[in-house]
Amino acid sequence: MAARAAGTSAWPKGWADDSHPLPSFKGPLPCLYDGRLLTLEDTVEFFNLVQGLKLSDQEKKDLVAFLRAL
Repeated sequence: MAARAAGTSAWPKGWADDSHPLPSFKGPLPCLYDGRLLTLEDTVEFFNLVQGLKLSDQEKKDLVAFLRAL
């Protein structure tokens, strides 16, 4: 892998400015940036329905466990 000059990035210019930081999922939190979902489980279920993901109950539990481990 070639070395990069100091201060350069592999990401497109401005990309980091447009992204939100990943929140910590370890404590109590309202989820989503507007706070409308109260738990991480609610958030996973919301996106499961809105995105039509068709996750099983076990897949949702696994996803929540994974996010809490971050």
